[in-house]
Amino acid sequence: MIRRKGLGHIKKPYFLLLSWLLILTTVLPLIFLSVIKSWQNYFDSAASQIDMLSEGFNHDITTYLKPLNSQFPAPATCHQTLLVEMQKSDFKAKNLTNFALVQNNQIICTANMGKLPSPMELKSPDWVTDSGVKVILEQAIPEFAGEMTGRTVQEGAFLAFLDYQRRASQTEFPWLKYLVYGLVNDKTAYSYGSGGFELADHAQYRSGQHWYGAGHWLFKSCSKKTNPECKVIAVDIQQYFKSERSVTFILSMLLITVLMLTTIYSARLHAWLYSLPRQVRLGLTPKQITLNYQPIVNMSDLSLSGCEVLCRWTNAQGQLLRPDKFIHLIEKNNQTRELSHLVVTKCIEELASANLLGKHRVAINAFPDDIASGHLLRTLCERLPVKYYSLFTVELTEQQIANLAELQEGVRQLRALGFKVAIDDFGTGFSNLEGLRELSVDTLKIDKSFVWGAESPSLKQSLIEHIVGIAKSMELNIVAEGVETEDQLDYLRQLEVDFSQGYLLSKPLALEDYAAFANRPQKLR
Repeated sequence: MIRRKGLGHIKKPYFLLLSWLLILTTVLPLIFLSVIKSWQNYFDSAASQIDMLSEGFNHDITTYLKPLNSQFPAPATCHQTLLVEMQKSDFKAKNLTNFALVQNNQIICTANMGKLPSPMELKSPDWVTDSGVKVILEQAIPEFAGEMTGRTVQEGAFLAFLDYQRRASQTEFPWLKYLVYGLVNDKTAYSYGSGGFELADHAQYRSGQHWYGAGHWLFKSCSKKTNPECKVIAVDIQQYFKSERSVTFILSMLLITVLMLTTIYSARLHAWLYSLPRQVRLGLTPKQITLNYQPIVNMSDLSLSGCEVLCRWTNAQGQLLRPDKFIHLIEKNNQTRELSHLVVTKCIEELASANLLGKHRVAINAFPDDIASGHLLRTLCERLPVKYYSLFTVELTEQQIANLAELQEGVRQLRALGFKVAIDDFGTGFSNLEGLRELSVDTLKIDKSFVWGAESPSLKQSLIEHIVGIAKSMELNIVAEGVETEDQLDYLRQLEVDFSQGYLLSKPLALEDYAAFANRPQKLR
């Protein structure tokens, strides 16, 4: 028999929470990836702005600084013509300012001040570009008597200060920042940018790589040179969502919508997962099935005759369900063989473990199809010792019989091996008198719906008397179900009913309780 494992029960609030976590761990990364993709456009824009600034510096060096060396190959003094040309270059250049003449590693004159009263010492260059331009990161500015410094570029005998401070070095958006730095022999030679984040640890990341750090999403791009220049562009994530309110609103509404839909569909999914039809369809296991044993007594002396095995099923929610709650689903799903096999096997194992097997009669409910197909007979023969065949009664339980001829053959085979066969709930389910004759059963069970109220003159009383008359005419044993009062018991004894079961005598018992009940030496009453 194939058993499929059912889904352990998860309470609805926890199921909803798990659904939220699953959706959030899926949706949030997708949202963030889409946001990062949109940030790439800003990265490209900032990179273009930085490149334009760098190109502006290079353009001014090539167009205005280098030509001065051609015009004045070896200037000895700061004559008027030289000063005028430096002033022209200063005026025309957009990214360089304060052009100056250098001699013997000293600034001797500038476009703004002319000849300096005292030459100003020039610091050693921090690095030299591939084209031979010397760069000083912190050179004293002559106009401020050396109290302020600036970055300089020097080509030959002429020098100029970078004028990026008065350039539009800030990005269009307050949350978008950048940093540019140059590497010489794998060491940072210079850096500039919009500010707002530190250069630390950027070297460990490759060009073209994205990463998160200190509340920023960063992107790095480096030129392919011996001494490369790198751009690090960063989005201040918190500032981005504060500034871009429309984006924040759209993403918030999207997230709320996703969570609302998750809540709705998770509730539906939970209801479907733990619906009774699905649980039954997933299969039955021994742990789900609980067997109770209701004593059946001889009406003549109220001694114990045996028991009826009653099946209860524990669903995923831990609820113990009676057969009328799930049997119709078992039949609908064609799982009757699975249940029959499970009940027969567990019943025999439990009775044997309690040393009760073979001491009293045992009645087991069975589906007509399982009897007709021979499945029940095979299961009984596989599990039960031959010497106990005559102590087992098979009770027909279904209201409709699909193929009476096949069922008749199945009953014949059971009885041929010594098993007894009973019609359960006669009058409410199987009530075809001709079919009853053809089946040749041993016992007729009167349904409890007829027993309740039959102690008083009524239609039920007439029906019971009629059923008892049929059974006696066919020489069948009679079992009355649902006996709950002394009056009912006395009335049934007057009708010479053979056996009875019901809460007056005993409720269905767990195995341990039934063992104690069966081992009592005295009669029940």
